Amino acid sequence: MQDKELMRLLGLGGSTASSIIRLASSKKDLKELFPVLNSACSGLSFCQVFDPRAIIDEAHLQLAYLNAKAAFEEDRNMSKSMQIEMLLFAAMTRQINEAIRIAGAKSSKKMLLFCSDKKTFDKIKPNFYAFEEFRPSPAHSKSAMAALGIKSKEQMSNAIALTGLQA
Repeated sequence: MQDKELMRLLGLGGSTASSIIRLASSKKDLKELFPVLNSACSGLSFCQVFDPRAIIDEAHLQLAYLNAKAAFEEDRNMSKSMQIEMLLFAAMTRQINEAIRIAGAKSSKKMLLFCSDKKTFDKIKPNFYAFEEFRPSPAHSKSAMAALGIKSKEQMSNAIALTGLQA
């Protein structure tokens, strides 16, 4: 199933259309970049960086974003920030340290940047050298799915949603 078809079936697009996902290279190291990303946050608007090897495709991040947003709106969030909440959903775990290990950015030279909206993206844009579209190959997606222990994109959407269930 193609990403666009899966996103259509899951009803993604309208509420996630303004989000921006790009491969990026930062001018700062990760320790210096995180305060910049945090300062750009306002309410549900935020940016987060991921290890691109841990992200299956754009639908994976969009589902993680929608689930994190819903968790905050329904007051069932597990963390205090949207950035960490989305990381938890993307990594499909409830443990912050585990989520950072699985899906957190490992290098400032090659990361996957998610911004919830263009305004927030414009605030942090000067801190990066370059951006590229995120177009993972089938081999990349298969490798990321295997690392996350899932067998299909449909199973991915179920696993992401289950991550947010109350214990």
